[in-house]
Amino acid sequence: MKTPATPRWRILVVDDDPLVCESIRWILSLDGHQITAALTGQSAINQCQTATFDAVILDYKLPDMDGDLVAANIKSIGPHQPILIITAYPETVASLANLLTSQYTLIPKPFSMDELRQAVSNTITKRQSLPPPAQDTPARQNHKNKSSV
Repeated sequence: MKTPATPRWRILVVDDDPLVCESIRWILSLDGHQITAALTGQSAINQCQTATFDAVILDYKLPDMDGDLVAANIKSIGPHQPILIITAYPETVASLANLLTSQYTLIPKPFSMDELRQAVSNTITKRQSLPPPAQDTPARQNHKNKSSV
């Protein structure tokens, strides 16, 4: 299978189903992207405090918190962080006022490999057309300061 020529991106995949994480990792790794997985919302937040990602693919229904709360926490760490929300409940998610912004891309489950690839590419490309964010946000800097003590 020939893979499309795309830049290499760092992507965080957040889903409580390890099979979904592995499937997304497999699909996007074929394109040369570096994938990190998290199975809970808190784990995703922790990952975002210590590392930077070109995009976060976030399941809306997680065992420890809903995706809108995870997304809000991630946005407080990196306000310009591109987030794609995947869900089997797109009507419910789309009805939430805080997700009706251009900050999020909604991908209904099930989705095809091509739909996922296109959504990731569009979201990251859109973000790259904006002015660059600061390298370290206060939340990331606070985490680094606590870690070095």
